Amino acid sequence: MKIFFAILLLLAPKFASGFLKAKGDAPFLKFETSLDILGGIAAQNNQVSLTNPDNQILNLPTQSLDSEFKPIFKFEQSQSGLTLSLKPYLRLYDSQFEFKSQTQNRKLSDYGFYEAYLRWELLKVIDLSFGKINSQWGPSELLSPSQFMFQGLLLRPEPFQSVAGQEMIQLQFTPKQNLSFCVQTELNPSGLQHTDQINAAPATSQGRILSKVDYSSRSGDFDLGVVIGEQGQVQKRIIVGSFAFFNYNPDAQIYYDVRHQRGSEKLHIASIQTLDQPFLTSDEPFTLGVLGHRYSFSNGIEWHIEYIGSDFGQSISQREFAFKTIKSNPNTLQLYQIFNDPVSALPGQNYIYNSLRWDSPSFLSSLFSASHIYLRSLHSIGDASAFINFALETSLSDHWAQSLAMIKTIGDNEAELNQSVDFYLSYYLKRSF
Repeated sequence: MKIFFAILLLLAPKFASGFLKAKGDAPFLKFETSLDILGGIAAQNNQVSLTNPDNQILNLPTQSLDSEFKPIFKFEQSQSGLTLSLKPYLRLYDSQFEFKSQTQNRKLSDYGFYEAYLRWELLKVIDLSFGKINSQWGPSELLSPSQFMFQGLLLRPEPFQSVAGQEMIQLQFTPKQNLSFCVQTELNPSGLQHTDQINAAPATSQGRILSKVDYSSRSGDFDLGVVIGEQGQVQKRIIVGSFAFFNYNPDAQIYYDVRHQRGSEKLHIASIQTLDQPFLTSDEPFTLGVLGHRYSFSNGIEWHIEYIGSDFGQSISQREFAFKTIKSNPNTLQLYQIFNDPVSALPGQNYIYNSLRWDSPSFLSSLFSASHIYLRSLHSIGDASAFINFALETSLSDHWAQSLAMIKTIGDNEAELNQSVDFYLSYYLKRSF
């Protein structure tokens, strides 16, 4: 990735010359910039969890004062087909932590890039991109199994949250408007990201590479994508995936997104102080899939319901054994570290997700020119625990906006979705330039 920034330095004189040249009336170099400044406050009540004793493992804050600066810079050179896009960020926050009976205040900072890439239009139908790219696909709101370059949840509980890209090389070939081919290769981490988050996992490369073909009908009512790729630095693993949606009427859509592989990096507690990886070299099939339905109502409400099935999360028996072992050995730190370092984005195996988005509700139209209400819930079929998220986003003027977000989890202290935060509340104010 450091080579990327060296290339940018080499190209800088060429970009800069664009300010002095023009082709007819069209500028040789087009430059766009914007800036969002966020300020907010957040408070949360953390679960008294068996797997996070005295908050020593997860180091969860109880309250925080945040500020974030998110500029966007975009350079586009028309003659060469080059586009440089930079989305850096700087976050400063003052957080309070509780460890057993002790309270600590810490001033922390994060900075880096959400995106930073160079795109080159080689031909009208071929694009080559290099850098940190946010390349998402799939119809699901919660996660995209077939895009295994991004294995986390897509859900953003707060409206102003930004999603970081992945460092990669991407080649896009679009011979027809409704047919495209894409190849992505993961790069080693640049090391340019900085975070003060306690116990933050270091960025590593999984040696991922994938290719995707995507076909859509001319009407746009049907889309089908097929993905095949490879992952693993030591144990190479072939991964195949697919996603599709079908609009069976103008307001309704059914869809799926699925990934399949042989073997897994899945880990779980097998015995005292033992990390068990029985699937690392096995041929046992592992599948992560989403099956969903979307419906748009005439009053601006859009509803999603999704079923998620995952072989990568812990089974009920694995989870019960883990808790039994932890209770019998409460002072064994390694057990807590293993339990809180899962392979899957979801801790269990079967879930139902519901989502309602209401754009410009009539009862808010007299107060705000634009507003959005979000109500989401994720329910575990395994133990009936739940994650509930409410968020409100409203505009105050052309340049000011605000958000209010709430999270509530349901379940006991051994439940899948109630292991960390019990309740969370935040308010943010955003100024756009």
